[in-house]
Amino acid sequence: MTWWRYLVASMAGSALTMVLIKLNRTLAPRPNTIIQNYPSEAIFFPGPHLGSVPISDEQTRDVNDLSESLQRLVRHVNSARQSLDLCLFLLTSRPLADAVLNRLSRGVRVRLLIDDSSVDVSGSQVSRFRREGAFVRSKASAYLMHHKFCLVDDRKLLNGSLNWTMQGLMGNKENVMMTVEPTLVQAFRQEFERLWTEMESS
Repeated sequence: MTWWRYLVASMAGSALTMVLIKLNRTLAPRPNTIIQNYPSEAIFFPGPHLGSVPISDEQTRDVNDLSESLQRLVRHVNSARQSLDLCLFLLTSRPLADAVLNRLSRGVRVRLLIDDSSVDVSGSQVSRFRREGAFVRSKASAYLMHHKFCLVDDRKLLNGSLNWTMQGLMGNKENVMMTVEPTLVQAFRQEFERLWTEMESS
């Protein structure tokens, strides 16, 4: 091959490389816009323990004596101004129940979907929710209602592995993710409304 053919082949190869680079940039997945454009937070449990008494004695203690992670979660609950929609497998944590019912007493609408098998377990806060005016629904089923999420004002989502129990908060390795990304919030809102309607006859 003569020198000019080598030159043409080299130029063609370079041009093709540039085209492929530009195509790759065009087709490559874009950075996660949820992280870039919307506040988000990861909370892990158990967090640093702030109290000085055994965990078993903390069911009646103030949230400020418990863990940093619990304080962060309570702050998100306390940010509610219009509504709190909770979809939980289990609710026995008095500090979290206190936070939710505090918002209820200030005019925030509270709805709770709870697995039927956990309504009457020891330490359950469900009867307290009903007594203080929250809307509560559960329905007997062969399958668990195993969600653990909370919607704050239909604009903030708290979701993760955490059961709202003292063991979940202070013992187990658990997580809660907070996001205000509209697509995720809307998806969980639709799931809550679907389940709320489904349990209407219970």
